[in-house]
Amino acid sequence: MDYQEALEYVFSANKLGIRPGLERMRAIMWAMGQPQERYPIVHIAGTNGKGSIASYLAHIAAASDFKVGWYTSPYLENFTDRIRILDGRAGLERFEKDFRDPEIQPEVFAALVTELRQVVEKQGIERLGVFELITAATYLYFAREQVDIAIIEVGMGGLYDATNVNSTALTTVIGALGFDHMDRLGHSLREIAHHKAGILKTGVPLILYDPHNVASSREEGDQVMAEVMRHAEELSVPVTLVRDSDYQQLPAKKGQRFHYQGEDYQIRLLGDYQCHNACVAIEAARSFAGEAAIKEGLERAIWPGRLEVLRDQPLILLDGAHNPQGCASLCRELDLLLGDQPAVYLTAMMRGKDYPRMLDRVFGQRKNKIDSIYCTRTPLPSTLSAGEIAEAAATSLGLPKNHPRVLASDGSVQNAPEALTNAVAVSRCSLAQNERASVQSPVQAYLGPELPIYYSDDYKHAGLSALKAAEERKLPLVVFGSLYLVGNIRPVIRQALKSEENS
Repeated sequence: MDYQEALEYVFSANKLGIRPGLERMRAIMWAMGQPQERYPIVHIAGTNGKGSIASYLAHIAAASDFKVGWYTSPYLENFTDRIRILDGRAGLERFEKDFRDPEIQPEVFAALVTELRQVVEKQGIERLGVFELITAATYLYFAREQVDIAIIEVGMGGLYDATNVNSTALTTVIGALGFDHMDRLGHSLREIAHHKAGILKTGVPLILYDPHNVASSREEGDQVMAEVMRHAEELSVPVTLVRDSDYQQLPAKKGQRFHYQGEDYQIRLLGDYQCHNACVAIEAARSFAGEAAIKEGLERAIWPGRLEVLRDQPLILLDGAHNPQGCASLCRELDLLLGDQPAVYLTAMMRGKDYPRMLDRVFGQRKNKIDSIYCTRTPLPSTLSAGEIAEAAATSLGLPKNHPRVLASDGSVQNAPEALTNAVAVSRCSLAQNERASVQSPVQAYLGPELPIYYSDDYKHAGLSALKAAEERKLPLVVFGSLYLVGNIRPVIRQALKSEENS
């Protein structure tokens, strides 16, 4: 198979759905000679922040001059950017010059998938799901490239996650917990913690982000701690708990500085939670790195699409916040960055997420700071339609159902409910036929009493329209709601900015 054929084979497994259990992964790993057992692993679970922690640890390992495998999910701009190898300090320098440099080459990925398919079919192994295939290819790739260490991010949960088939963990990490994938993981933080704690291994240290920091009450935090500690005691796991009170933030001209256990550290990443994530990474890194490499790795770590500033003036901020907790953190950062300055917002969200609460966190409390809202969707079929998000955004602003108006492409104003229903139906039909709407499709709008809410199922058109509006009024542009939106719109905005510079 070539690369495109390999991708088609991988994603054809979507029809299988998500099937709990590790039997398929264990079978294919055994058939391939247990590649996941050939290098030490730092295994990271959590709802929010596990990607940032993984980035910190990958940079620290590279600063230690290790050849480090780095596996994250989901991908941002390119499917291959979820599987990377930073080859020591030289690899780190190449990565800083070219974001795509450490990614697995498409032809290598295609060859691995071809090999896995042949083994599955020859040995009669039950067909692997999408994430199982990608994870199996990653473990095999890292083994053949002879990495010194692998930083592995859990896809969903932990207990039944495809990554959870190794016995060579140096340490395990559970980052900040939150409500996500509740249909699979449960509807309480304690139930979710049960799944996350499934990555614990006998005698292997656990670094734990204090659950009290994200719980809605002291009682809920205590319940989560009790659940994690129950697993830890059964497996004789030593636990290091990282609390907010363990570090102190320091003044910084750029990025963030903090004091932790007698040392001062500098990080580039924004967000009041990133110092906490960095402290978790420090504790995890002590199993393989010295203090100098830890400081250097933290200072050099980047994680695109997470409170990423594409431009300072006027500000363009991209954040993959995709659940209520992430949106609450985004709002805290916006308070620091924007104050009372209004902003233009661009958002898209996935079906199955708690999008009403997400929108309420951002828009329900920020009416006086909103210039306009642009709602769209990504090319993925599981994305909410732009019209659905626009309707929910209007609700979060407290607009009555009979108040919003839809501006048609011919300039006429129609009653919102019927027009919105028709627009959603038409957009779904167009997406079913063409995967996404035409770039030339018109942006439609709600005209509220205070601000307009625009929607278009064409993310490029919506994104460029939002960018144009922000630039014309010299206002910040804030993109949030889904990493899939950020990943798709990031190259579009960067290209537009590059064209401006060259014009």
